Amino acid sequence: MHGLGTTADVVRRRSGGRGERNAGGVPGGGGAVKPPVGAYVVDTRAERLGIVMGHEGPYVQLRPYGGGREWDADPRAVRHATPEERLRAATAYANARRRGEVP
Repeated sequence: MHGLGTTADVVRRRSGGRGERNAGGVPGGGGAVKPPVGAYVVDTRAERLGIVMGHEGPYVQLRPYGGGREWDADPRAVRHATPEERLRAATAYANARRRGEVP
């Protein structure tokens, strides 16, 4: 191994020691609170950033930044996106648009 430690150690270092939290603010997921429509979140299972479009049954409906096909995510696997993640998504979309890959 490279001496990085456990996955939990890496997560703590990347989040400034706070650990990952889902959209409900519960450490490590498992919260029952669904994020509000319009919130920028990360689906930790799909490893994708999305915007909350609604709630259908037990799922949170997400759409990629800049548009695209919605997908359903388990609310226990969703957390709020960091400002860095939001900026990364916006930059990727702007670059793709400049290259003519998206409208």
